[in-house]
Amino acid sequence: MLFKEKYKFIPELSLVTLLLAIHFFLAFTSLVQESPTFDETVHVTGGVCYWKTDDYRINPENGNFPQRWAAIPLLYDKNLKVPLFTKSTSIESNEWLTAYDFLYKKGNNPDRIFMLAKTMMVLLSLLLGLVVYFWSKKIFGIEGAALSLLLYAFSPTILAHSRLVTSDIAAALGFIASLWAIWYMLEKITVTRVLLASLCLSMLFLSKMSAFMIIPMYMIMIAVRLKTCPELEVRIPGRVLKLRSQAGQLVAFLSAGLVNALIIAFFIWMSFGFRYSMLNDDIGKRGIMDNNWHDILKDTGMPGKVIDFTRQHRLLPEAYLFGFQFVLKKSEFRYAYLNGECRLTGWWYYFPYACLVKTPLPVLGLLAMILFLAVKRLRPLSPDAIIEKIYPVIPLIILVCVFGTFAMASKMNIGHRHVLVLYPAAFILAGAGWLLLKKAGDIARFSAIFLVIWFIAESMSIWPHYLAYFNQLAGGPANGYRHMVDSSLDWGQDLKGLGKWLKKKDLLNQKKTNVYVSYFGIACIDYYAPGVKKLPCYYGQEDDVPFQLRGGVYCVSATMLPMIYMPELLDIGDLNSGILDENLYKEVESDVKQMFAAMTSNEKFMEFIKARGGEFVVSRYRLYHILRFAKLARYLETRKPDDNIGYSILIFKLTDEEVSNALKEKL
Repeated sequence: MLFKEKYKFIPELSLVTLLLAIHFFLAFTSLVQESPTFDETVHVTGGVCYWKTDDYRINPENGNFPQRWAAIPLLYDKNLKVPLFTKSTSIESNEWLTAYDFLYKKGNNPDRIFMLAKTMMVLLSLLLGLVVYFWSKKIFGIEGAALSLLLYAFSPTILAHSRLVTSDIAAALGFIASLWAIWYMLEKITVTRVLLASLCLSMLFLSKMSAFMIIPMYMIMIAVRLKTCPELEVRIPGRVLKLRSQAGQLVAFLSAGLVNALIIAFFIWMSFGFRYSMLNDDIGKRGIMDNNWHDILKDTGMPGKVIDFTRQHRLLPEAYLFGFQFVLKKSEFRYAYLNGECRLTGWWYYFPYACLVKTPLPVLGLLAMILFLAVKRLRPLSPDAIIEKIYPVIPLIILVCVFGTFAMASKMNIGHRHVLVLYPAAFILAGAGWLLLKKAGDIARFSAIFLVIWFIAESMSIWPHYLAYFNQLAGGPANGYRHMVDSSLDWGQDLKGLGKWLKKKDLLNQKKTNVYVSYFGIACIDYYAPGVKKLPCYYGQEDDVPFQLRGGVYCVSATMLPMIYMPELLDIGDLNSGILDENLYKEVESDVKQMFAAMTSNEKFMEFIKARGGEFVVSRYRLYHILRFAKLARYLETRKPDDNIGYSILIFKLTDEEVSNALKEKL
């Protein structure tokens, strides 16, 4: 009996270890096969700069903590060549150029850098998995917690972002851990609980600027506690207080909140070296920051004034304030794509739709079944009895409601990842399924088992391309590009896969077949797929030498196909500027044809340059280069791809005639 009591935890430990080990295996074996995604390049570079140079101009808008965390193993690489900042005076341009230089021009090994950094993010995902398990266990027991952790471990959405060096998985961990810690603190205020909540909140506020959404959640949780609990115990050194009046409890909660805020501020200052300036050379480069502040504070109303006041009085580090204001400025509008339509201000239903098509159908079915059974159980109860039943999960309900409201109001519709935190919350709530299904009929139980098995099979089938997962409602991942792009499908992760595919098909020899690439990402095309001809790319990696389009293999990132970022490629302000004019294209085409005719000899070409002017010729070809790709992209949208790389890079095999006909179509 004593032996059984002593070792009864072993089955539970084995189960948790097994599920987390599977999660790690799926994440790690997929991350080593992919190239870095768009934002990962600046996250890694930022982390190295924070540690090595004590300079915070790289990516201040995306969380100091995850960038530092990812860069920890790189600190022990004696051969790593530290980033040197470019001469660009724009903070935004500087971070991308510096990242590209650090990763691909200094002799560093980008694959090794990202393998180490990505693995650090997977460790955060394992920690989040433990939080999911133990929160669910506290409410629903070991069996319910096992269901929650299983859904978490195999979730394509969690697996997609658990191995990316971005702020998303860290922010999800910060939100879930903070809500748990705050709710725990509000039950009984002690020094330990206040410190725990403060540490979790500090991690959250150093992970992503959306952390400020925790404030209304905090306030609502306080209101719930005031309404439902007749007494609050407060333990401070040497005293134990029993507060029964709502006024007294509110003062205690606000006092604890003030301590939270002070500790958060301390950790923010500590993370930026207790220095106000985001540059390590404040005197020599102050003009750079003044100009950048002027640009991002322009026309931002009251929030901008509050940030400027905080900046003028140096209440928080400059890098933190600049990052927050940068996010506010960029959130005003952003090019977005959904189901064939492009917009600057997004759609209120973007995120609900994203969750509908990017969540496995068996998970949607299981959650719907659990919700139905829960409502059925709660319906006969009185309002007070309902509140008593759902009391342990109130923080999660608050999270879903508040976060969901902010998401639907957001104009930044660039990725499903922005609602990542809703998934662990939903999985914890799903732990109720075990208790509900035990009292349901055999049909419900067998249906749930079937859905879980189907879900695991879905997760395994999409490996290693988790970012590109779409369910059957969207036609599966092969049709994902018709619904959503950018970080919901194509974030530049498959350039390494493209290089392997081209090598396998013996297509890197341009003398045999023309290979054209239009890539969405900042990973170096020449590093992974050397020798290909570059169509317009975002971030630009175009060839210096002009070329004509011929029949061949066209490899086009799904995000480039609808040309949603064409205004930025052309340096214009909106999608309706009139730049896509057929007459303009013909005029530019006429100039470029003359240029190609002159390129038959160096003499003729130099005469052509002298007559037209070098700057005019370069700008004219660049405009033609982009406009002809727009024509080609319109044609490719109507044509089924011949193949794909990880569902994000579409492969088209075109003849000379097809290319010629595509360029004759009107814009």
